[in-house]
Amino acid sequence: MPHADNFQLHIYAALAEKERKFISIRTKADLAAATAKGVKLGGLRDKKKARNIAKCKQSDKFADSY
Repeated sequence: MPHADNFQLHIYAALAEKERKFISIRTKADLAAATAKGVKLGGLRDKKKARNIAKCKQSDKFADSY
């Protein structure tokens, strides 16, 4: 926006800040609803955890060969 003046930039910044707050509110509400339904949020999932354990065993076996 090369032709925007300070007032326009101020308005755009205020609108962006307001939208950021709306996004935060919606995200928190959705996470609370998911938690209420019993959805597990964050952390390792079973497949990824199993793959990580297998990789650790593989690297330990490789390290022991030296």
